[in-house]
Amino acid sequence: MDRAADLKIRGKVISGLARSIQNGARDISSVVNSLKTILKEEWWKERIITTGEVVRFDRFIDFVTTPPLEGLGTDVKTIMNLCRDDLDIQRAIDRAVKRPVGPPMKDEALNSDIVTNNDRQGGNSRQAAYRRLEKEGRTDLLDRIDAGEISPHRAMIEAGFRKPPKTINLNTDPFTTAQKIVEMCGEEYLSAMFQAYMSMWQDKS
Repeated sequence: MDRAADLKIRGKVISGLARSIQNGARDISSVVNSLKTILKEEWWKERIITTGEVVRFDRFIDFVTTPPLEGLGTDVKTIMNLCRDDLDIQRAIDRAVKRPVGPPMKDEALNSDIVTNNDRQGGNSRQAAYRRLEKEGRTDLLDRIDAGEISPHRAMIEAGFRKPPKTINLNTDPFTTAQKIVEMCGEEYLSAMFQAYMSMWQDKS
């Protein structure tokens, strides 16, 4: 297959994907499969569209947000949501939208701040966990997640990036439990709990 024919095939696949997304992406599996090919083969970087023009992109984010015919005419959040059940493709999208090495442009710096803030607010989100583990080179834990051995949250704990959840053993005596609550939450919280309990007890009586 010559170069021009290859670029035309890319264009047809991407045009079909753009139409599907614009029409509500009823066939999710088709959308995901198209995105996998487009990302793996990097078809988004160069193709021939229906007008016969050659379209090129240096950044995946521009390919996603540019209106058709040149781009998909959507946003990263939308395609991430369409692929929410496929963690591999989400990781591929995440890698593709990362800012390239070098001084950021003004709009790139703004987008970077937004992503960072969302990650902080996201807490235990699967995507944030994948991003951190991949950044730190913990492919061993990523492989275990993909194999279904552990959850992303458990992997973050094993990597030392998150603290294990604090628990209280209710099978111990009340005094020990109270001490644990004070250690975890402080005396004011324990006092408020006691007052709430007394209020509930009085209401029942």
